[in-house]
Amino acid sequence: MAPFAYSGTVGTSEAKGAGSSPAKGDRVERGEGGHPYGCAATPFGRGTVRAARPRRTPGEGAAMSLTEHTPAIVRWTRRLEETTGLDGVVDAIDPSIQVAFGNGARGELLRGEWLGHALHPILTDLVVGPWVSASVLDLVGGRESSSAAKTLVGVGLLAVGPTAWTGWAEWSQTGRRDKRVGLVHAATNAVAIGAYTGSWLARRSGRHSTGARLALVGATVSGVGAYLGGHLASARDVASNHPAFDES
Repeated sequence: MAPFAYSGTVGTSEAKGAGSSPAKGDRVERGEGGHPYGCAATPFGRGTVRAARPRRTPGEGAAMSLTEHTPAIVRWTRRLEETTGLDGVVDAIDPSIQVAFGNGARGELLRGEWLGHALHPILTDLVVGPWVSASVLDLVGGRESSSAAKTLVGVGLLAVGPTAWTGWAEWSQTGRRDKRVGLVHAATNAVAIGAYTGSWLARRSGRHSTGARLALVGATVSGVGAYLGGHLASARDVASNHPAFDES
C-alpha cells in the first residue's frame, strides 16, 4: 500500500521531467522517509521525494501580460507570499508549533494521516457554519432569534480550538512562502475569534444589537482568513492527503 503523503509547493518553477530530482520551486510530495526541500524537517514516514503533477499554464499563443491582467487580489496575495518581514515571527514561533502540533503521533493525528485526508478543512465548517448562521438569524429573525443566535456563536467558539490545532499541524509542514500566508491567516482568524467572543458576551448580557454588530465584524474578518486558507489549500496545495488522490 502506498504511504501517506504530504503535497506541498516550494517556490514557483516548472515541474521536472520523470526521474529528475525536484529543484527549488517544484511541487513535491513527501513519501516514506524524505521531506520536501525547504519545508519543515518532520517527515511523515520513510521514502522518496518526487515531483508532483505540473500546474496548468497558459497556451503557447497567449500574448497577454500576466502582470497587467492578473486580478488585484492575486497580486496582493503574491506580495504577501514574498513578504520577508514576516520571517522573524515565523522563525520565532516555528519551534514551539513543531513541538505542540507538528511532531510525532500528535502531528499525525491532527493532520488526519489516519483518515487519509486533512482534518483542518473539515473542521472549519464547524466554526464558520454556525457563525454565519447566527448572522442570518440576526438579519432575518430579529430579537425572537437572539437566543438561537447566541447558541450558534457559542458552538462556533467551542470548535475553534480543534480547528486551530489542525491548522497549525498543517502549517508546521509547509515551506517559507506558505508559512508567511498561514501566519496572516491565523492572525485574521484570531481577530475574528475576538469579535465573536465579544458578540457572545454581549448577547449573554442582553445586548443583542451589539452582539449582532460584532458578529458582522467577525464575519468580515474571518472572510479574509477564509480566503487565505482557501488559497493555501487550493492554489498552494497545503494539505495532507493520501497518494491515491494523486492518481490520474
